[in-house]
Amino acid sequence: MDFVTRMILAVGCVFVLPVLIVVLNFLGLLPARTILERWRVSVIAIVVFSGLVTPAADVLSMFVVAGAMTALFFAAWVVAAVHDRRIARREHAPLTSSR
Repeated sequence: MDFVTRMILAVGCVFVLPVLIVVLNFLGLLPARTILERWRVSVIAIVVFSGLVTPAADVLSMFVVAGAMTALFFAAWVVAAVHDRRIARREHAPLTSSR
């Protein structure tokens, strides 16, 4: 039962991280540039987290979880960057008159 509980929590955290990043970006609290500037710290935190949540003592399972989390982290960064570009394009778009 302990193994199943830990795996469910680990997989849940893996999939919640990018959602949290995108939500914070859409709220305007976390710009994509900030995400990219701090990617090294994020990857180290991901590796440490994956080492703590993987139930087995082997390194392979830790790197599988860390790889998935890192890929999802950078996918969330891409979504945030696209969102920031759309917002910047809307703000700098010329105003058109409706005559």
